[in-house]
This record gives sequence, C-alpha cells and structure tokens, in this order.
Amino acid sequence: LQNDDAFNFLYERLDHFLSTYNIRYIKWDMNREIVQPAHDGVASGRKQTERYYQLVDRVRAKFPLVSIESCAGGGGRIDYEILKRTDRFWPSDNNDALERQGIQRGMSYFFPPEVMGSHIGSDNCHCTRRRHSIEFRGLTALFGHMGIELDPVKEDSNEKANFAHYVALHKQLRSLLHTGKMWRTPTDDCSHQVLSVVSEDQSEAVVMVAQLDMPTHSLSGNLRILGLDDKATYRIYVLDKPANYNDIVVFQPPWTEAGCELSGEWCKEVGLTMPLLDPETAMLIKVEKVN
Repeated sequence: LQNDDAFNFLYERLDHFLSTYNIRYIKWDMNREIVQPAHDGVASGRKQTERYYQLVDRVRAKFPLVSIESCAGGGGRIDYEILKRTDRFWPSDNNDALERQGIQRGMSYFFPPEVMGSHIGSDNCHCTRRRHSIEFRGLTALFGHMGIELDPVKEDSNEKANFAHYVALHKQLRSLLHTGKMWRTPTDDCSHQVLSVVSEDQSEAVVMVAQLDMPTHSLSGNLRILGLDDKATYRIYVLDKPANYNDIVVFQPPWTEAGCELSGEWCKEVGLTMPLLDPETAMLIKVEKVN
C-alpha cells in the first residue's frame, strides 16, 4: 500500500463499487500474511498498516453510512486504531458455539461486546463438524453484535422460528447488553462459564451459564451474581434454557422453575444452587430489582 499506484487502484475500485451499487456493508478481510514487507529497501510492516488506516479513512469519509467490519481471523486486523474507523470486528471464522465461548470471552477483556461479531451458525459447524442445539448457538451469539451465519431459506420452519426467537431476544436485551458492565464470574468448576451484564444503575442484569464440558465435581456448586446493589432485593428467573432441561436430572434447583427473590449481597457472597446442564449447553437468567 506504500506504492501509490496500488493504493489509488484499490481506492478507485472501492469508490466505483460503493458508488454504483447499493452496498451497505464491507467485510474487510485478508486471508494471507504479508510476505517480506518492504518498500524502497526498508522494512515497512508498520507503514503498510498505517496506509491501510488511510485507505479506510478515505472510504469512510466519502461513504459514512457504509458499515465496515475488520477481521481478526484474516490478517489479525483488530486493534484500537482500527476500532476508531470500523463498526465491528469479526473475531474468528470458527463459529462453533463451544469454541466461540472461549474466543468471545477472551476478546471481551479488550473490546466491548457491541463491536464483537457473534453469529448463530448451522447446527453442523463447518469448522469442527460439531452439532449444537439452537439454544446453545443462540445464547452464545446473544451477547455480541449478533447475526445469522447461514442461508435461512434452506432451513426448516422450526429452525426459522428459533432464529426469530433469538433475534427477538437479542433486540429485547440489546440496550442492556451493549451499555451495561460485563462480569466474568469465577466458578468452582472450570466446566462452567458464567458471563453477566449489569446495568449501570444496577436495576437489572442478564446472566449466561454455559456448561462447556462434563462437570468436574458431583455437586454443582453455587452460581454467584456479581455487580448488584448489596442492599437491594432482586427477582431472579430463567429466561431461556435447553429444550431437554427437565430431563437431565429428576430435580433441578426449585428457583429455576419458580424464580426467587434475593438480596444483591446474597447473590454476591453465597449465590444460588447451580443448575445441572448437559455438556455444550447454556441457559439465560434475568435479574430485576424489586425495591
């Protein structure tokens, strides 16, 4: 890109397509490394990146309403400079829900969920050939910049209805998910992964419990919910769960059926009995202040 002819050619082509067609979204991908980056006999990896920023700036200036996504899997183009210039990131071409649980949790330490592309993929993942329920795929995608990574026309009516359910659920929770404070709750069992988002005023929260593998211990332990107002009372209830939830064991914790009311301090210090889930499944819990 330090070669002006190359830079101008790329901009001219982008300008042509964006001006000619009703394009509203660009996925800026790159699926190979730069080989021997140099210009005029000088190492130029950094300058190549800076010119990339300039190219995006020119496109953004002329087409401010076009959404631009930068890609991690192709080119490692996720950094704080490109965050100033693009609308979202694509963390990985691997959209296997189990793999994405770890990928997205790791990314969340550095970037907010509203810029993290997270899609519901096929029940048979193209990367790993694992098969996952729609509940696990839907809840894994829920917390980020959600989308659907398949052709819905080819899916059956039941699967289409499930897509509609999780899209509606995301829209219902989006203002909380994309403005609240994220908590990655430590657990006694590494097979559990708990992620929650609490509103700034501590009036509500949403919690995802993911069962990544077989439980390490015979007792499920406690589910703690962090970030609430210690002195407030909260109503806690299940918002979404696996279809086979009640078939896993004879008795699940009663609060998962009837809900319960607990103080924020109790949620933080003691918690609730952790529900028992099959490996590679998840459930979603809603928390609402009642006083």
